[in-house]
Amino acid sequence: MARPKKTDPPRQRGAARGGGSHPGKITDTDRERIRELHAEGKGRNEIADILGVTPGTISYWARKLEIQFDESQTAEATAARLEQLKRRRLDLAEMIEASIPDLHDRLWSPVTTYERGADALIPVTLPLPPLRDVRDGYTALSLALRSLAELVTSQANETVAADRSMLADLFDRLRAAVVADQGDDARSNETEPGTDE
Repeated sequence: MARPKKTDPPRQRGAARGGGSHPGKITDTDRERIRELHAEGKGRNEIADILGVTPGTISYWARKLEIQFDESQTAEATAARLEQLKRRRLDLAEMIEASIPDLHDRLWSPVTTYERGADALIPVTLPLPPLRDVRDGYTALSLALRSLAELVTSQANETVAADRSMLADLFDRLRAAVVADQGDDARSNETEPGTDE
């Protein structure tokens, strides 16, 4: 089978040769082609696509042929990917932060359940959710707060102090708001309706 020329489109990687601990079969012609493509400035993955082998095979033969690839592009791509992941973590932290008040509100809102009647379901509205639902709600709230704390912590370890300070302050304010709201609800439940303190 003839090797692709410079003008030929790259082969599909699905039929890649080699990989694992045994590099793919590379002929003398393939080795010369690796040298040519490297001299043209092609990267490891691009050469692998052109020759129809795995990138690991190209790495193996590059070491054997004493060819080194420019790692600055790889470093730039890695740095860009890390920045993208940091932004995603921040977005996720903001989504979790936005959902926490909704979870808390649901715990203290009236709920309609349905009881089985003689021949139909009867809607019953309760002033608060049943205790098992409150327990499940607090579990969800706790998980959201823990996830937010983990995201804030991981972000804080990787970003500048200003970012860490902003997220930590946000988390502290959220926690204080939840504690204050729970305290207000507990005090209002202690006071019986119709009596003044």
